[in-house]
Amino acid sequence: YNSGAGTYTLTSAGANLWSTTDAFHFVWKKVSGDASLTADLDFPEATGEHSAHRKALLMFRQSLDADGVYADAALHGSGLTALQYRRDPGATTQDIELTLSAPTRLRLEKRGDVITLFVSKGDEPLHQVGASIRLHFSEPFYAGIGLCSHDKDTVEKAVFSHVELQPLAAE
Repeated sequence: YNSGAGTYTLTSAGANLWSTTDAFHFVWKKVSGDASLTADLDFPEATGEHSAHRKALLMFRQSLDADGVYADAALHGSGLTALQYRRDPGATTQDIELTLSAPTRLRLEKRGDVITLFVSKGDEPLHQVGASIRLHFSEPFYAGIGLCSHDKDTVEKAVFSHVELQPLAAE
């Protein structure tokens, strides 16, 4: 964490965050109730042949187990953006891919059992992109930022700025 710049820089290898098990770096905090996690995401450099597949993540996760239930907002090195999720321990990851490429700011919101993705590019306000799923998290659960290089032998880097983890008031 760079307190002067207000940024978190993660470096990570990791085979993938997909399929039935995950290998990635996760910086987390335990939370309860409804919450939003928002950040600007950036890849400052490409280092490996799999750079297009690396993923910077905003994530809610039930456990720290490699096959755990989760939902995340994933920004890939190629600019692909998706809402990824695993409904049951050990189940195969599913996703909703967006047609919007390379947003600069992402927000993942949990309201009850509804997880929603918000994005923005440049100076535009965050807006819902239609990507929502129903997924139950027992309390407490984990909220945090993560990074996966998509190659266990390559270390990638992502910078998260303007990170905000906020409780959400009941609607």
